[in-house]
Amino acid sequence: MRTTFVLASVLLVVGAGSAVAETWKARAELIKTKSANGCAERASVYTLALDGNTFSASDADGKQFTIDVPDNGIIKEDFRSAGGARLEISGNVKTKHLDVYNNNRGCWYRLAPEG
Repeated sequence: MRTTFVLASVLLVVGAGSAVAETWKARAELIKTKSANGCAERASVYTLALDGNTFSASDADGKQFTIDVPDNGIIKEDFRSAGGARLEISGNVKTKHLDVYNNNRGCWYRLAPEG
């Protein structure tokens, strides 16, 4: 009985330290109050993944970037779209509160999780 309890306790502690991978889709929706005139209402749908402290984003054109995420989940990363637009993603990966800024056009988008 004691052996079973000790084994179960060890498995619980080991399991508690394991990172859980999570993948979700998010649609880029225009933040009108922060954006220049002429921005598209909706932009890409991104597939976002957080595996431990590794975050990656991809869209219909493929993988955009993969970065390490600090413990607090806050990121700010510059990247280029497949079409050459200079983009920046910022916010908190762990809370899924993320924005994308298109430097070429002055457009801000909130990444709204789907589903």
